[in-house]
Amino acid sequence: MSDTNLAKICLPPNTTQIYPPINSTLVAIGWGSLAQGGSLSPTLQQVTLQAVSYSSIGCQSLVYDTTKQFCATVNDSSKGNNQKRKMFMYFL
Repeated sequence: MSDTNLAKICLPPNTTQIYPPINSTLVAIGWGSLAQGGSLSPTLQQVTLQAVSYSSIGCQSLVYDTTKQFCATVNDSSKGNNQKRKMFMYFL
């Protein structure tokens, strides 16, 4: 690659049982919508997430193929463990 702003990422072998590991910190970037039904952001956005188990409440109804999808939630320790956290589903 000749562009110094781009780099390769490493994915685990397809024999890995759970990826990303539960409770690992993830970073998602993109120009997606900042609100449901909103327009796309003209500025590149970044958010820190935490990977959660497929069996977590809220994740079970989102994931239908655990070999290609995983759940994560906003990593906000200030809310405490008892507060409901919004789940997000991603594709590998």
